[in-house]
This record gives sequence, structure tokens and C-alpha cells, in this order.
Amino acid sequence: AVVSTQSGHYGRGNNIGLNLQRGWIVVYRGEKVNLAYKGEVDVEGIKIGYDGLYITVTLPNGILITWDGIISAQVILTKESARNTCGLCGNNDGDPNNEFYARFQSQAATDSVNVFGNSWEIDRMDICDELVEEIAAEEWCAMYPDRAQEGAIRCPDVFGNSVFDECRPFLSTDGYEEKCRYDFCALDEMRDILLADCGVAAAYVQQCKALSGVYISAARWRAAVSCPTVAEHQNATVAEGCPQDQLPWTLV
Repeated sequence: AVVSTQSGHYGRGNNIGLNLQRGWIVVYRGEKVNLAYKGEVDVEGIKIGYDGLYITVTLPNGILITWDGIISAQVILTKESARNTCGLCGNNDGDPNNEFYARFQSQAATDSVNVFGNSWEIDRMDICDELVEEIAAEEWCAMYPDRAQEGAIRCPDVFGNSVFDECRPFLSTDGYEEKCRYDFCALDEMRDILLADCGVAAAYVQQCKALSGVYISAARWRAAVSCPTVAEHQNATVAEGCPQDQLPWTLV
């Protein structure tokens, strides 16, 4: 599977089969899939579910893909899987320190995030610019001190909230708080919609559930840390999504 911030693709051989687009749009072999709200549809052995916040795709080989409809995707293998992978999600060899292998470069990992990311880009319409300049988190925050100050206040407030206490034994919030601060400084595109604090918090809750089975409802944690409601998040995601004539479900 190859995933980007705008869409994810699953294909058999060289033929792209499944396209996940912004706004929770699923296209399979060129045709839009009608999703079942809080249900699941089967498309040629590919199971596609939608719960109001995430699209989940279970491939025939057992790989699970989750997509939040706007920016974040996860590719999840079973704990017992020894399957090798490649791309932005790493190689699944049990070593978290050797993931940055650029495309067509299997002998040595690159130390450049941009070289790594650019190499895995799929841009058939040639509309994406390659990133060349690398800016560290500290540099972003030095460039935008007002954002850094805002993140220094907001991020500890979010991730120190007791609503996440059930997850802490399984997944520390420390790294997520750090990511939150970085995103406050570096996030430019759709800043008022993506919301650095709420986006990172959503990723934390999702990862906690994947690791431990602990479920904290979106309505509960969003209310606790003053993030937009589920309906507000859905409407913003649809507004920034790919054009569509009508929604295949009713927003909550």
C-alpha cells in the first residue's frame, strides 16, 4: 500500500485499484463506492467500513488501512505478521532505526527526510512540488515564536488531561505532546481546520486503541480537551474534500 496526505492507493500488480480521497470518498477501479454509514461493504473481497470518523479497509491479505478522510492514514499488520513492507511506513523488520530507505535504494538508508519522502511520491498528474529545503522543528518554532508560545501552553494542557489516563499505561503521551508543539509551529495548510492539537490527539487515541484495545470515544475526548465536535470535524473534512454531488451517508 502507498499512502500520501491526500490519498491512499491499493493495487494488484501495477493496476491501481482503490483510491481513498479527502472527504471520505472511496473510488475502486474508477467508480465511487457507496459506503454504509456505521457499516461495511465488500468490494471484490476488500472490506470497507465507515464509522463516522474513519474509513477502514481490510485487504484480502489481512492488511488493515485506516483513513481519517483528510490527512492521516495508518497501515496495520497483524502482530504475528512477518510480511516485509516498503515505503513511508517502513520495512516491518522489527528495527525502528532503519526505516528511511528511499525508493529503489535498498542498500543504505538515507539521512534526509525529504529524499526519503520525495522518492515515494506518486504524482501521475505532475502537480506536486518536491521538497528540497529541510527545516528542523526548532527552526520552525524560531521562525514563528507566537505559534511556539501557543503550542507550549496548549499541548501540555491537552495531553495532561485525565481523559487520556486509561491509555497512558500502554502509550506515553510525551512523544505526542512534542509532536503537537512541532505541528503548532510548522503547520500552514488548512491550519484552522486540521488543528495541530486535536489532530495529534486523534492520532494518539487511534494508536492507543490499536495497541491496547482501550477505546475513548471521539465525543468524550474532544469535549474534555475543547476540540471541535464530531459533527464540526466531519463538516470541515467534507468541505476540504474532493468534490462530490452528494454524500453517501448522513453526518452525525
